Amino acid sequence: MGDSAERKAKQRAAVEAVKAKIEAARAEIEHEQAEMEASAPDPETSVVDRRKGSTLRDVTVLALILVLSFLVMGSGFTLLRSAGRDFSASERLGWASVTACAEHGPISTKGFGYWGTCRIVIRWDDGTTDRLVNDADFSDADIGREIRIGYVGEHRYQLELAREDAPYRPWLTWIGVVVALVGGIPLFIIGVLITLALPRR
Repeated sequence: MGDSAERKAKQRAAVEAVKAKIEAARAEIEHEQAEMEASAPDPETSVVDRRKGSTLRDVTVLALILVLSFLVMGSGFTLLRSAGRDFSASERLGWASVTACAEHGPISTKGFGYWGTCRIVIRWDDGTTDRLVNDADFSDADIGREIRIGYVGEHRYQLELAREDAPYRPWLTWIGVVVALVGGIPLFIIGVLITLALPRR
């Protein structure tokens, strides 16, 4: 009897020991799972972070496109300003005297570089005189000089003048128009997309 009771006691002890090991292992597994869940990123936070990164990237790309478009358009306007006008096509001839100039640049609506808005007095060969403000055809260096000029038309209510001493390069006009149009296409597309994205009333 004593041996049987002792054997049963040893078996119960062994079973209890196994149960204790199982509980310890289960507790360790639960602890590891809790640590993994705590360290895992929140799915909603990840989605928000991805959206923020995507928005920042889109804004950066859009800003670069806008800057490049303005640079290309500015280059086109610069070429147009540098093309000059055909003096031989003048409808009237005269002499221009520059009295004062205001300098603009290096970046403006006429492209890159410096140009002047000047007050001039024109004595036409037919005896008439005009006093006007001219953009981009004269500069400070012309003050005090008599410059042979010709009238070649009007644009936005301003006389278009051709200088006899300035070269006429029509090929620059064509290149400038093409370059300006290429630079303006992305701006036009972006403007259309923004208009379509705005809520309609």
